[in-house]
Amino acid sequence: MEMNENILFIPSKEIPELVSRLNDGNWRVTVSIKNGKTTGKYKKYFVTKEELVNKLLERIDLVNEIVN
Repeated sequence: MEMNENILFIPSKEIPELVSRLNDGNWRVTVSIKNGKTTGKYKKYFVTKEELVNKLLERIDLVNEIVN
């Protein structure tokens, strides 16, 4: 599987604040990107492929702290 260099990584609890809810109950995320960059509200949620693993590990650590 091939991935783009930048990945949109939004915590699920922040989805309702950021995205549009459609009439059928689904969510719509619309991101404008020019030359591989965005200056919009999603800018802080983009991570590179290299950063993704560390971000996932941070989230797992956070879940472990909450559960234990």
